[in-house]
Amino acid sequence: MTLDLQPTMPPATGSLKQPRLDNTSTEELLNYFENGWTLYDSLMSCLKADEDYYRLPNTLRRPLIFYLGHPAVFFINKFVAAGLLTEEERVNAHFEQLFAVGVDEMSWDDMANDHFEWPPVSQVWEYRQKVHDLVVGVIKTTDLTGKIDFEKIKTWVVFMGMEHERIHLETSSVLIRELDIKYVKKPAPDSHVAKYVLPTEIAPSRGRAPLNEMITVDAGTTVLGKPWSYPTYGWDNEYGVQQVKVPSFQASKFKITNGEWLAFINAKGYERQELWDEEGWGWVTYTKARHPHFWVALDQSKYMFRTIFDIIEMPWDWPVEVNFLEAAAYCRWKGKGYRPITEAEWHRITGITHPSSEGELKDHNKVQFTEEVLQQDPALNPNYKANLDFSTMTSTPVDEFPPNALGFYDAFGNVWEWSSTPYDALPGFRTCYIYQDFSTPCFDGRHNMILGGSWASTGNETSLYARYAFRRHFFQHAGFRLVRSLETDDIYETPKLRREYLFFHFAEPKDLMPWAMGPQNGLCFPKDCADLLISTHRAQHSDSSSSSSSSHKKLRALDVGCAVGRSTFELVRYAEHAVGIDYSHSFIDAANDLKEKGETISSKTLEGHITQDVLIKVDPSIDRSRVDFYQGDAHRLDFDRIGQDFDLVLAANLIDRLVYPRHFIDALPRMVAPGGVLLITSPYTWLEQFTPKEEWLGGFVDPETNLPVHTFDTLKRLLSDSFELIEARDLPFVIYEHSRKYQWSAAH
Repeated sequence: MTLDLQPTMPPATGSLKQPRLDNTSTEELLNYFENGWTLYDSLMSCLKADEDYYRLPNTLRRPLIFYLGHPAVFFINKFVAAGLLTEEERVNAHFEQLFAVGVDEMSWDDMANDHFEWPPVSQVWEYRQKVHDLVVGVIKTTDLTGKIDFEKIKTWVVFMGMEHERIHLETSSVLIRELDIKYVKKPAPDSHVAKYVLPTEIAPSRGRAPLNEMITVDAGTTVLGKPWSYPTYGWDNEYGVQQVKVPSFQASKFKITNGEWLAFINAKGYERQELWDEEGWGWVTYTKARHPHFWVALDQSKYMFRTIFDIIEMPWDWPVEVNFLEAAAYCRWKGKGYRPITEAEWHRITGITHPSSEGELKDHNKVQFTEEVLQQDPALNPNYKANLDFSTMTSTPVDEFPPNALGFYDAFGNVWEWSSTPYDALPGFRTCYIYQDFSTPCFDGRHNMILGGSWASTGNETSLYARYAFRRHFFQHAGFRLVRSLETDDIYETPKLRREYLFFHFAEPKDLMPWAMGPQNGLCFPKDCADLLISTHRAQHSDSSSSSSSSHKKLRALDVGCAVGRSTFELVRYAEHAVGIDYSHSFIDAANDLKEKGETISSKTLEGHITQDVLIKVDPSIDRSRVDFYQGDAHRLDFDRIGQDFDLVLAANLIDRLVYPRHFIDALPRMVAPGGVLLITSPYTWLEQFTPKEEWLGGFVDPETNLPVHTFDTLKRLLSDSFELIEARDLPFVIYEHSRKYQWSAAH
């Protein structure tokens, strides 16, 4: 049999899909080997001069000459271990010891003191060519019949060598990206590059990052572990089985972008110890990090971005690439309950339910997979739409590829997704005897899993069942998305409160309070707040040119704690634009739904479980296009996104629900423009459920003076340096619970 393995003109770019264990031909296996091998050649030919191979990309890794030789050496060492070669048949015993073992990055693994005597680069390229020819010969005689697994080791080891090289194809791309740009050149076909070559294109950025909303995922069950019946190669840690019950949670539709990360930098996130755990703060102080690893700081406010081959303008809509410690700090900065995703949650957001998730766990390894099911796996589907397989040489905008059925973008590809799950074996795990130290040294509690693959991931790395991990301070092409559990005590995320607030905000007065004997004031509280703020601003500027109707249209309004948005909508009757911010994802989802559609169907409780549908509607005369709603934390408003110096600022029923109300008050001078009007109103219902007692602004007796402290007095004192009190008044409001129970309160 003669196989055509000659270079094509021009060479193809990108990776082939992972070969099947159940029906792969010798020709397909040879092509897959050539694809991975020549892509690796293409990558390692990107250094400008031979001396650049001996440089350290960072002091915690070996020089690049090691990574040029290591994948080829791995083939030989494992072929010997599997009995495919004898000791006498080794290609170069010295190389096969020198290039055998890498390092697992730790702060004390300082390779600057590496005293290895490395061979000339030309000798390593020659060694690679000899190994290449040997592997081709082995593949031509490889038995591809019958079941292929650990037991058929002389076949299994061929797949192992190919997938091992593809791991280093990606990790070496990270190292070259860390090398000074002056030592790097773009790849081109040459004497080391045969049939395939890496792309050189840079995916264009579209500028500003898209709005990153949270999506709710219902509770469900995930079965972890790759069945032995699955028809692709897997590493030892993928096999086994574990059933996990996953409570409901919310996850951001996009991975966090460079644009979102900038707000963390501007909030001095790298300098605030309270945002980091002990390990993370140790890393920050050791490295003196002040921005992500692949950002290039021109000054304190201007950043460029390092790709492998270029330094480019910052692509704000690409996913940020950080280590796990940075990701965890960002989550703490975003607020209570935020965290990176777990392995089981990640499987939930993929939207893929394989047959292995159904039936009895004892039958896990006997599951049969239809072609339709297999095509859900990016490792097998050549038409899968994601930034994988070196389809580009960089990340892409987070909304470049279409979302999956659940609405999530980049569940696979673009950059890896850091997980909060420590790396560990699944029940039923067993090692492969020729590579017993692939996974087990990393089951140490110091490695966290990364999921979903990146633009540089190929083969097994792109599989649904892939389980890779790195130390938490390690850099890969890796980012993360925000996740938060939907805890039962988080009342502002419950459907019940969402329904109550929609009715509270938008119901007609006669529907909110049908009882003639009931209170008739406070039935339009959100509108009353907006009207009061507007009338006060108008009165304050009645003698200026801004009192004209056309000038009013230049005004900007901010509604912090906007809930489901009635006040925000009302403010654009007067202002040109209004922004509503609320911590509750459920409330913001409802507000954005109303912005888009103008109306929605909700329900009100009549008695017990008896409900009645109600139409919730925004006044058609309001221009909804002039309103924007964002989920956000009032303690840490993203001024880069929403702006500052608003002419009208409303904070209704907010301050007694903040963890740190003084933090919010301290930020008010940034929110309110000179000459602007601020309206704060609250019933002063202080509860330790929301605010630690030591943070209350009132409602307690001062232990030093033995005098009562009232919230209004504290507010006047805290605001007096930046604001002038215009008026104090009471604003009643009514909240409907069911047809015979209402809450009547008086805000101040």
